[in-house]
Amino acid sequence: MNYQKIVKQAFDKIKFKKFDEAKKDLNRLIKKFPVNTDFLNALAFVETNLNDINNSVILLKKSISINKNQSETLRNLALNLIQKSEFEDAQHYTNIGLELYPEDNLFYFINGIIFSSLDNPKEAIKSYKDSLKINPNFTKAYLNLGFILNKSKDYLGAVEIYEKLLELEPNSHDAHYNLAISYDNLGESDKAKLHYEEALKINPQNDVAKFNLSVLNLLLMNFSEGWKLYEWRWYGLDKPPFTKEISPCLELNKDQRILLWGEQGIGEQIIYTSMLCDLKGFKKLTVAINPRLIQIYQRSFKDIQFVERQKFYDKNAFDMQLALGDLGKFLRTSVDSFNKQQKKFLLADPEKVNYFKKKFKSQKKLLCGISWKSKNEKIGNDKSINLEELLPRLNTNKFNFVDLQYGDTNEEREKILLKYQIKIANEDELDKFNDLDSLLALIDACDVVITVSNVTAHLAGALGKKTFMLAPHVFGLIWHWHKGSESLWYPSINIIRKSTDNSWADPIKKLAITLDSLIN
Repeated sequence: MNYQKIVKQAFDKIKFKKFDEAKKDLNRLIKKFPVNTDFLNALAFVETNLNDINNSVILLKKSISINKNQSETLRNLALNLIQKSEFEDAQHYTNIGLELYPEDNLFYFINGIIFSSLDNPKEAIKSYKDSLKINPNFTKAYLNLGFILNKSKDYLGAVEIYEKLLELEPNSHDAHYNLAISYDNLGESDKAKLHYEEALKINPQNDVAKFNLSVLNLLLMNFSEGWKLYEWRWYGLDKPPFTKEISPCLELNKDQRILLWGEQGIGEQIIYTSMLCDLKGFKKLTVAINPRLIQIYQRSFKDIQFVERQKFYDKNAFDMQLALGDLGKFLRTSVDSFNKQQKKFLLADPEKVNYFKKKFKSQKKLLCGISWKSKNEKIGNDKSINLEELLPRLNTNKFNFVDLQYGDTNEEREKILLKYQIKIANEDELDKFNDLDSLLALIDACDVVITVSNVTAHLAGALGKKTFMLAPHVFGLIWHWHKGSESLWYPSINIIRKSTDNSWADPIKKLAITLDSLIN
């Protein structure tokens, strides 16, 4: 048998990506030459391309057992083990590689991947930096290092890394895109906008960059630009099934049967329905929203039909449909267009309001509703505040406090009472998560509200209630709170912001001073 011919044939098939055929030839060769590492490595490469990682690992381990002085084989084996989430085993082989080839930056780089996968950012950062010491032009290490620095909230460090990457590759889409994220997290919005735009020039198909740029423009109150790309919020998400059956709304026509449908969370649905006040002449309007809000909205907007968002709607019942957020591109296209924003657009149940006033109000003190946590899975911690950090720093002699926070708060309230003798009243029978109608009435019974940026803030703002909202600096800040101390969407809300992402001390101090001026 002409084995030289089979060898050439096998490697030609690999070259032309005929992996199934190459596998047959290589198996024949390995049967004849079982300790030939070239054939073992080639077959491992074929198996990887045929998505058989397990067999590839077996072949590479056999090759290393024959001759461990193979840098590429050690690297490939470690990378395959990472795919199998066998990180300790992968590191065993990178350590062998580092002993044999201490100047091979790729072993440090792979260690960075391993430490990142093990959620050990400190060691991942060190590994990527070690890789770059050996090869300062290794662009993949810059990208991975910048990513882990961003994830660790070292945004300045990430900026430095991505700027260095742009010196090497000025047209790197990934560098511009990730640099934009870094600047966005630092609150340097103009620089973030510039780099998102550069990233999209290089790769116009980056849908996430389009959405991020839209949100950034909306944050900066560039509304006409922001709404244009806001459609990209649906990237990776499914619209309700009825949107495929009912024509999209291209213009607001009061004579058309329009179905507006709620999107995202309760807070977004409330903030977008503030624009319903502009549609008073629309007699054929139906709004599909979260069922917890229907009773409130039926009371507040008599001429509009409100239905549950989860239902499927007959395409013959409507001429067109529109997501509530898309009202913005018709009705809120500039800062001046917010002049028509209603200070109050939701109405609480007057009987429930009177009940709560009788139960909690005092002639000697103002009733202050408080809410201090957000349950948002991604950014809730950045928006929340420790109750013990907040209340003792306020002038509590002039207020009675009532709990507006959804969830079980018994332990926190008891701790505040025992340690600081500050009582926070609570309506024990009220389910503040599900019974939003009663929660709205409790908020309306208050003289003033202190809250973080959660559903309570939206309800209080929609009531026109005097509200002080504690907001994060950058991370955790949602675009519709914009910048500054005033809210465009809720004129009754005064926003008190962190000056950095680290401490609530400054905003609490400002809140205490503001409250003192309110009661004196």
